[in-house]
Amino acid sequence: MLVIGRLMTGTYCSLISLAVPTYVAEFSSPHIRGILGTFYQIMFSIGIFFAYVLGALLNSFRWIAAICAIVPCICSLLMIPNKESPLYLLSKGREEDAKKVMQYFREHFDIHALFR
Repeated sequence: MLVIGRLMTGTYCSLISLAVPTYVAEFSSPHIRGILGTFYQIMFSIGIFFAYVLGALLNSFRWIAAICAIVPCICSLLMIPNKESPLYLLSKGREEDAKKVMQYFREHFDIHALFR
């Protein structure tokens, strides 16, 4: 059971480590793109540190696993209403939808210059 849990956790972390920075880079403005990418990595490292601290403070791996599962569960639920990726929409030929998504993320930016 523990091996299956570790396998599922590793798979989830691998997928998220690829998807989140790519998604953020697609819609963020160039002048803050690096900061947002760095922020993700820093928060990931803080999460690992938090798990080590919990391991030192608690004696039960079940409690550690339950506490560490709270944030990923909340994040997974918050991902449901997210907009689709602009590059994904363009790859499916949905240019108008891609423009709407980019306008949503970059309110005060001329997105028509990006689609020329």
